[in-house]
Amino acid sequence: MHNEKSVILINYDSSYLQSRLESIGYKVHPIDYYNTKNLSILSDRQMLKKFIDTIKINSEKIKCVYGSGLEGKSEILGSFRDSLNICGNNLDLFRKCGFIYNFENEIQESGFLIPEIFKHKSNPEINSKRTVYKPKDSCGGYGINFLSPRNENYYSQEYIDDETYSCSFFIREKEFTFLGFNKLFKLCNYKNEPFIHAGASVVDNNYFSDDLVKLFEKFSIKINLNGYNSIDFIYSKNSIYIIDINPRLTSTFLLYNESSKNNLLKAQLDEKDCEFESLHHPLKSVSGFVHVFSKNNFKFNSPPMDIEGIFNIPNQGDYINRGEPIFSIFSCARKYNDNIANLRDRFQITKKYYDIYDIIF
Repeated sequence: MHNEKSVILINYDSSYLQSRLESIGYKVHPIDYYNTKNLSILSDRQMLKKFIDTIKINSEKIKCVYGSGLEGKSEILGSFRDSLNICGNNLDLFRKCGFIYNFENEIQESGFLIPEIFKHKSNPEINSKRTVYKPKDSCGGYGINFLSPRNENYYSQEYIDDETYSCSFFIREKEFTFLGFNKLFKLCNYKNEPFIHAGASVVDNNYFSDDLVKLFEKFSIKINLNGYNSIDFIYSKNSIYIIDINPRLTSTFLLYNESSKNNLLKAQLDEKDCEFESLHHPLKSVSGFVHVFSKNNFKFNSPPMDIEGIFNIPNQGDYINRGEPIFSIFSCARKYNDNIANLRDRFQITKKYYDIYDIIF
């Protein structure tokens, strides 16, 4: 029998996407770090072949949806591209986006700036400017630090100390659909991982100009992005610095997917019953989330009942290691400032029960 609608889902935490995929009739086969804990499959060609062959028993066509976790591992998955329908950007473009300086010309031609890169350790400019060490193919801010490169995959980049945002959008056949801008959050005093992604909130509709949206449209079409994408940028002294291109389902995807009633996910999968026009509707509210990171190792029990909006909840009895996320908290309001106030309140309640890192909103 080959009539099962199957999808391979790759993400560090697959729980949200898995639930939404199952709601539209898919049999989900997750590859993730926190739940099935089988991300190592992507580093072993034989293991991945066995994984795919098992799914083929019941599914003639297998779709593949990816978020985080594929960085640096896409070549092995690419060797099975004939067996899979890759949803979103092709894997060659995904790999190229892992190093933004591959698109330095396109970024500048589109009207953006890009932080200076220092290619040689002896460059005297490194001493005159504050720098960060950043790995190629990074995700979620992991590995970026001020101290030193951790392996040969690192490079030195000019550090721009200002607010970080992202632009979320969807592209189908070069038709650009702007979804929204997001303010990105970081952890406070998490010295090992100072740039780790700790959450985000959609900002108000008039936060940035329509002219900025047009610049992102110009750039994304120029480099042939497809499906859902987000681009991280720093707004500093009236200039926009591009710092990351995310050609995948990022954590902010859920904010727009929920407002579209799952139609954004259907669009990514190219489902026939997708109400694509819903993606063009202006947002009626502002939503956001925070990831709650533990300062201690502990065994998880059921979360307290007075914390609203919890998702990505671990199983009872799971062990949470120091520096790992415990769960996430969602909030929604009419305006950005109100939503931030909601998130702060819920985060403060959470601190009564867990020893957790503070968040820089």
